[in-house]
Amino acid sequence: MSQPIDLRVLERKSFAVRFQDGLLDVWMGFILLAGVLPEVLSGGAVQGWGTIVAYTALSVVGYAAFWAARKYISEPRIGRMKPGPAAKRRLGRTTLVMVASLIFSVVLVALTWAWPALSGGSSSMFSSAAQVASLVAAWMLALFSVASYVLGFSRGYVIGILYALGLGLSLLVDSPVPTIVAGGLLVLLGLVIFLRFLRQNPIPGEEAADARV
Repeated sequence: MSQPIDLRVLERKSFAVRFQDGLLDVWMGFILLAGVLPEVLSGGAVQGWGTIVAYTALSVVGYAAFWAARKYISEPRIGRMKPGPAAKRRLGRTTLVMVASLIFSVVLVALTWAWPALSGGSSSMFSSAAQVASLVAAWMLALFSVASYVLGFSRGYVIGILYALGLGLSLLVDSPVPTIVAGGLLVLLGLVIFLRFLRQNPIPGEEAADARV
């Protein structure tokens, strides 16, 4: 007797196909690197608003490369995934999580900058670097865990752990090295998955040509 088909499970698995090329892992690793490499490579010459401008520019370039690779390399091999109703709901929930995270980060940064005036002279709203590092690490773990669960993206938990360790340790020891290591590991992981994806998913025309040889 055949097992009944759970359409929700089937759609969840088909939606997860969009993550199998490893490009998202590469992009998330690049985002980590973009936050610290401009200052490191410039020897500290790029700071403050220069760091923000450099990070924004690199993030835009990174996303453009991510979008182009998915459109012109991944989609010809596996097709374009059109999300169904359940997948659209998951995307909507993930968007809400990301928006809430953005609002939280903006409020936190604003409070940090305004804290001396609000507190009547206290230099920082945190008593130690360990508090800041713990808050950032917990925030990254929570954000990526929720998004990974909603999207059914198991590697997202790994990304969250690397983000938490990289950013948290960098803040704790006041060094960009942990962030660079975490970002480099993510890029390497994504590239390994991407190369395997290319081997396992040739373009249909190439596959037919190989079969005729």
